Amino acid sequence: MLYERRTNKKIKNLEYNGNTFYTPEGNDPSKEKVPDDPNAVYVRLYVGAVGDGTTVDPGCHNVVWTNATAKGKATLAISGDGDRAVGSITKNVNIKANNLNGKTLTDFVEKAVDSLKNIWKGDNGIFWTSV
Repeated sequence: MLYERRTNKKIKNLEYNGNTFYTPEGNDPSKEKVPDDPNAVYVRLYVGAVGDGTTVDPGCHNVVWTNATAKGKATLAISGDGDRAVGSITKNVNIKANNLNGKTLTDFVEKAVDSLKNIWKGDNGIFWTSV
């Protein structure tokens, strides 16, 4: 089983952003009208080895997310639609926090702004000209 965003990127972990992760209706990223949302996560099921096996039609199963907002583990409950697929499986997905190494986003922004100010003031000699 792989988790994929709209770009078909394989996902090992989800990155915490404060919003709820979900699987859009139909669970099919190839459709024309799919949400362009970083929290829209598509689930692919395979019969056989991943990459070597057959992909299960996304319309054959339902995906329900639990605890999909907070950092930690979210739970995916995947169940067959009852007609073309039967049974269910539960999988955990990690939602990881951004690693700021003890700093806040404000610290990074302030440092970037100070660097830009220094470039334009000419403290490093790049844009400094004398008249």
